[in-house]
Amino acid sequence: MGQDDCKRCSIGTFVSEQRSPGTTAADCVACPYGTLSNETAEHRACRCLRNFYRLDRFGPCTACPPNGLVCEKDTAILAPNYFWKWTDHSKKENFKGFVNNIHSVGPHYDKSYSMFDTSLPKPLKCPHAKSCKGGIDSECHQGYQGNLCATCSESFYFRFNSCLKCPRLALTISSSILVIALFVAVFLMVLWGDSKRADNNRTVADVVMSCFKIVIGFYQVIAGIFSALAKVQWPVVLISTEKVLKAFEGNILQIIKDGSENEARIYPLNKICYAKAPDMGV
Repeated sequence: MGQDDCKRCSIGTFVSEQRSPGTTAADCVACPYGTLSNETAEHRACRCLRNFYRLDRFGPCTACPPNGLVCEKDTAILAPNYFWKWTDHSKKENFKGFVNNIHSVGPHYDKSYSMFDTSLPKPLKCPHAKSCKGGIDSECHQGYQGNLCATCSESFYFRFNSCLKCPRLALTISSSILVIALFVAVFLMVLWGDSKRADNNRTVADVVMSCFKIVIGFYQVIAGIFSALAKVQWPVVLISTEKVLKAFEGNILQIIKDGSENEARIYPLNKICYAKAPDMGV
């Protein structure tokens, strides 16, 4: 009594918000472009086609771009490994409200969030794999920060296209003591072996020093390569191999400073950690 008698539109049609609640068949209009026209629309235009999205509850749907967005359930959300930046925080909050509201199919949806009248930020590919979470807030994974999630966070260091966590202080101290003890042992061995002769008439000291020079030379070359090629996009196979070989490398590389302009704290075990997160070229 005293209320409009609402009618259900036929399949493939809907009632716009301006004509709501829709009391006659003339209030029903055809569903817009990019929508499913073979089902009932409910309190909205027909649902979007697969891989389409909309920014208006009662408007047409747009084809999802090939990269940067995940389009499902009528919405477009930033894809993982991509980054976008909102110029206005209020616009981001409005978009969140629109996304939450678009999933409400009943008559009690929030009309203030029926439309998002601003274009979405441009998705940008993140330079490092698995650094960007995606999503409306465009958050970074642990260990990354800044625009494009291209900078290592504090207590993380850059190696093979990714940010790795710095070692604990206890591990740093124990590894440093181990390296010092190794040098002392080699020095004592050289002193002891000066008077000893090997089978080829070389002193033990000569043999030990020759091997020691080879090892030091190897790590100097490897450290130089890592420093010079820190920003190279290494292939996935090499990155996987590096993770396996890390357990067998002796961890000496991690006490070598890579020449960065940022102030560094020298850690053993192949980790160069910075008081200030190093810039990775973005």
